[in-house]
Amino acid sequence: MKTKEKKSKLVFNEKTYVLGQYAGNLAGLLFATPLMVFITFNSFGKGVGELFEVQAFVFLYIFCFVVIQCWGAVTNTRRDYLRKKWVMEATPQEGAPDRLLINPWRLILPLALIAGFITAAGAALIVPRLGQEPFHLLNINFMAGIPLFAVSSILIGIILPRDQAAFAAALPRTKIPAVPFRRYLLIEHILPWVLIQGIINFAVGLKQFTNEAQKLQGDIPIFTSALDAGIVTAIIVFFMWVSSQSQVRPDVHLGRVPEDKGKAPSVPLMLLLITSCLGFGAVVWGVLALVSGSFISPVPAAGLKAGVVMAAVILGCSLGVWWGRRSETAWIQENLSIPGVGQELSWGGIRRTGDY
Repeated sequence: MKTKEKKSKLVFNEKTYVLGQYAGNLAGLLFATPLMVFITFNSFGKGVGELFEVQAFVFLYIFCFVVIQCWGAVTNTRRDYLRKKWVMEATPQEGAPDRLLINPWRLILPLALIAGFITAAGAALIVPRLGQEPFHLLNINFMAGIPLFAVSSILIGIILPRDQAAFAAALPRTKIPAVPFRRYLLIEHILPWVLIQGIINFAVGLKQFTNEAQKLQGDIPIFTSALDAGIVTAIIVFFMWVSSQSQVRPDVHLGRVPEDKGKAPSVPLMLLLITSCLGFGAVVWGVLALVSGSFISPVPAAGLKAGVVMAAVILGCSLGVWWGRRSETAWIQENLSIPGVGQELSWGGIRRTGDY
């Protein structure tokens, strides 16, 4: 009787993995840029862009997404190292933990904010020299996407090698400073995403509701604003739930986040969570429709959208951190109980091997 041999998976070294992150960065932007351009200028516009709104879009999109793309590269790299999708060729040097490792935002922001602002401002200033208004969607894609890909790729090439070495060296240590949980949740999850998502959704909402008001030649119905808030709330809760898991799982391995030995979340619970997100969005929609007047002007509608999104970020991050801690703790405990594997795992000072 023939038995199927287990296929060996492809494992990269740290340098090859960074090249893969360049490709991942490009793939992500090839999806995100046309989507954001289409939503902003087609779904909420006339299919073209005037000079000022294109300049504003290019600036905000590049500035915010430089940070988002760098954050994604760092969290994906840490997670994939734990999954053994890449390995360090040289033995990590032991020593004092890199302070930048403590919080991935501290690693990213000093470079990303400065480089992102300079690139965004420069791109916005040269928009008038790249064509005549109204600007078509394809041109806007190039204006925003090319400089964003260039600067984010450069930053990834600078940030990732340092973080790879620091993270790999930190895992075997027995004493990584723990963070008070409430501070960890607020500073390293909720606060950064509240600012990013608030800025993006206020800007998109302002464009969206201004265009709607122009069509109606007056204020927009509160029903329109409330329905949008409900839909966006459900999307943001789900997105932040996924994102916070990616960040908290490596921190559990580092010992920075206390373990949670409760029952591991299951697939039915995941479906319940998704349904709850939709239900929460529907409740937001209904409440706003009831307590508000019949019509609302564009600026308050955009502010309302941003406020609801911030609340959704808090809920999504809290769920993601809880889910990630509990799932990762369950995985670690399960693998510690496997003969021949437990002594190779690293948690509280024992090195980890194996896959999720």
